[in-house]
Amino acid sequence: MNENEQIQKIWRGLPPGDPLRRQAELLQSDAHATIGDIGPVLRALTGRSLFDDVGRAAAVRVAMNANWTEEQRSTITGVLSACVEKEIRTRRPGKLAARWFCRGMVLNTVFWTGCGAMTWSGQTMPDLWLIVLGLLSTSAVFTVLSSFVTAPLSVWYDNWRSLRLVSAVEVLGKLGRAPEMGPIALALTNGPLRAVAAQELPRIVDRLTPEDYGAMPSEAVPALCSSLSGVSVETALVILRALKVIGDGRAIFAVEYAAHNGASPEVREAAINLIPILNRRREESRTSSMLLRPSAASAETESTLLRAAAENADAHEDQLVRAIQ
Repeated sequence: MNENEQIQKIWRGLPPGDPLRRQAELLQSDAHATIGDIGPVLRALTGRSLFDDVGRAAAVRVAMNANWTEEQRSTITGVLSACVEKEIRTRRPGKLAARWFCRGMVLNTVFWTGCGAMTWSGQTMPDLWLIVLGLLSTSAVFTVLSSFVTAPLSVWYDNWRSLRLVSAVEVLGKLGRAPEMGPIALALTNGPLRAVAAQELPRIVDRLTPEDYGAMPSEAVPALCSSLSGVSVETALVILRALKVIGDGRAIFAVEYAAHNGASPEVREAAINLIPILNRRREESRTSSMLLRPSAASAETESTLLRAAAENADAHEDQLVRAIQ
């Protein structure tokens, strides 16, 4: 099945008149068509709906096959990168725990409110503040006691929500340039997105050049390092290849660990060969940080002027060099 047939099979699942369907139909009739409106693609790829699989699949095909201008391509990758980075930030342990507790509190509050309503039916109601205090206290206690059930369910729900961005990571890999290494590397640290990120990472790494060293997002190198020991051999080799281009002193510890505990001889050898490069870059970074800084003139140096010993003794003061101590 060629690309046009795949697009046709997908867009037929969209309702008639849908803007994304019209764009897919346009691409089917003209493989090099220029699409002016990127809104339908972005809405499908970044939408909060968990069930719009057909729309996301159609958006991926349109995004990968349309003849985008450079400005459109930059806008698409920028929006998708921001969306992926935001999702990864919400996956930090503290935020996961906070969401679990809030969800548990809501469920337990609703449950105990219903139980209280049935218990107090036809009886004199206690003071409102006693009701609220009792509900919150009971809900908090039962949220903690039921954590062995509610915590895994909460994490499962968050993982399920993250799956909606699989298509966004795929498009980033297809359309992205070197700066998109940041969100792709972050996606490697996210369980639901790890597989598609590992699939798209080689595309981004192939686009890296020596000029990209020092120009990557600050989280790219730490994210690659944190994923180095938890991926397949093939992906580990790709990560080491990326660190060879953009890695700095922050990557030394992870690479040294891979050199001793790599999953295969190839990984260990690649890590060993990379260590001298990273050490050199760390030393260069230290050297550059030790460069002389401008000195602030003090009150004493304002009146200390350097004069020639023999000639130009009558030079004007505004033309003389001030001594820096």
